[in-house]
Amino acid sequence: MDFKAMQVGKFADLGGGLKVHYHERGSGKPVIFLHGGGQGASGFSNWKQNLDYVAEHGYRALAPDALGYGLSSKPEEATFNLSFIVDGLSKFIDALDLSQVMVVGNSMGGAMALKYALDCPTKVAKVIVMGPAGIGDMSRYAAMPGIQMLFRLGQDPSGPTREKLRQLFELIVYDKHLLTDELIEERYEVAVTQPKRVFQTMQIDNLAPRLGELKMPTLVLWGRDDKFCPVDGGMDIIRACNRARLVVFAQCGHWVQAEKAAEFNRLCVDFLQH
Repeated sequence: MDFKAMQVGKFADLGGGLKVHYHERGSGKPVIFLHGGGQGASGFSNWKQNLDYVAEHGYRALAPDALGYGLSSKPEEATFNLSFIVDGLSKFIDALDLSQVMVVGNSMGGAMALKYALDCPTKVAKVIVMGPAGIGDMSRYAAMPGIQMLFRLGQDPSGPTREKLRQLFELIVYDKHLLTDELIEERYEVAVTQPKRVFQTMQIDNLAPRLGELKMPTLVLWGRDDKFCPVDGGMDIIRACNRARLVVFAQCGHWVQAEKAAEFNRLCVDFLQH
């Protein structure tokens, strides 16, 4: 497919015929940005307003596409549950020979960040999550209108359209002015390449019982008006984690990193530095 709206970066070979596509900015300690699980998602699409700022403050900012998303491999027969995509993240980190990282994740990417930090605690120095999935069982999320829309689109036999994606993103953001034609086209180009199994087999583990295992500093950011991941999950995290801080933004939906980009960037860099 000829990608016109989406930018092409680099590729890392994971072995077994799998590759992860990623964008990279700057140098220094590595910070890995993990995107959410909506149709057409990719690392650069989620984090384009944040990578340069973090890189300019002395970090190596990396935004990979999870397996099944962006330009990364999309194996037709895979089961795209949390274990599968976090295994891909782990292999990506090993492929780049990174001894320790800081992870930043939104939604599904937040669950990825938390699970990787729980499974490989010596590899993770700090964690930043925004509206993460995995804080409770699936029924908690299935009650949210954004998740209901996501799964309806995933099961729709007619496949994605630009208009369907626009309807999904109207639930993602509080400020509808962020829904540009460029964003829709960027996401559509990816969405039409994704096997239906990506969404039919999506399963996010309930990480809540393990949150107390997190010993590294953790920053939790949430939009008060999030229609995908209930904001109450933020309190669950800081109740369980003794080195966690929670910041909630009013008039903000599921994309803190885009809707409150300037505040997000400053908070992240301050947290990473201190």
